[in-house]
Amino acid sequence: MKEHVIRMDRKHDIYISEIEAGKGDYFFVYGQVSSRVDQANNLYGFITKYANNGDTIWTHTYRHPSYNQEDYFHYINDLIEEDNGDLTVLGSIAPIGGKNEVWVFRVNSEGCFGTDSCYQFTLGDHDVILPEPSVIKCFPNPTTGKVSLSGIPLNETYNIRIYSIDGRLIVSNKERNPSEIDLSHMNAGIYLIQITGEKANTTLKLIKI
Repeated sequence: MKEHVIRMDRKHDIYISEIEAGKGDYFFVYGQVSSRVDQANNLYGFITKYANNGDTIWTHTYRHPSYNQEDYFHYINDLIEEDNGDLTVLGSIAPIGGKNEVWVFRVNSEGCFGTDSCYQFTLGDHDVILPEPSVIKCFPNPTTGKVSLSGIPLNETYNIRIYSIDGRLIVSNKERNPSEIDLSHMNAGIYLIQITGEKANTTLKLIKI
């Protein structure tokens, strides 16, 4: 048994989607990281490759160049390691209060797009797939506390994340077949509810009064 503590500075918040074993003596951690600079909160997808002893081999953050505004979420949902070490990555992109779009890209074993140099911040100019319009809704909106969810496909576990309007992650959990969300313990304001799963991906704007 071995324990390793991963430290993040106070300017960053991190949400881990998955920890996945690689094809060698290493593993991958991926999800979303936020970077707060000069009152702005930028949300990146990230992938970090660790050696099995806990040492960092490389880490990169990813945003799509066509969706590089501050009000866009970028998130890494899944990855597949090929036999040659390349990674096929499934991500998602969503504007604040808007619908998710599926983002698919491929990087080499160093997490780069095949360039001579590879910086920590990487713009992935790869396919963005527009999904069918989301039918997931929440009501009542505005709400004083609990809201009901409709239109979520059943028999699925979803990541439920609640953000403040300035992009701060407030709540993060996993639920199977979620039917309601409780905001009664939160202050009045505007919140973003991000619902992510294999069968549905959407971001809802909710007003708490």
